[in-house]
Amino acid sequence: MKKAKKFLCAVLATCCVFSISMTTVLAATIPFDINTTGDTLSYKEKKSDGEQYFYVKATYFSKRGTLNCISIRHDKTSVFSYNIPLSTTGSVKNAKYRSYAVADKYYYMSGTSSITYMRVKGNYCP
Repeated sequence: MKKAKKFLCAVLATCCVFSISMTTVLAATIPFDINTTGDTLSYKEKKSDGEQYFYVKATYFSKRGTLNCISIRHDKTSVFSYNIPLSTTGSVKNAKYRSYAVADKYYYMSGTSSITYMRVKGNYCP
């Protein structure tokens, strides 16, 4: 019985050490609320990694239509992505940057559409 307790204590102590030493890395994701007739830009967010894709997920459309999204570096607008057409909610879509997108810089998303007065909400990860 004592050996089982010692073994269990050793396993629990090992698990604690590993769980404390492991860190979770999460990409910076921010909500967006774009109105195609006025406010067509998201807030800016710092890119937390060197991955050369950005991600978008729509959670709400006020009407049927497509929002065309690109990600743009805030301080160097020549760094931007290919287009992502969003027309449905729920699925995460991604697009590659056209030139190298460095980490620790701020990026924002721009949305355009031929549909006027359309509001789209969702999440954006540079």
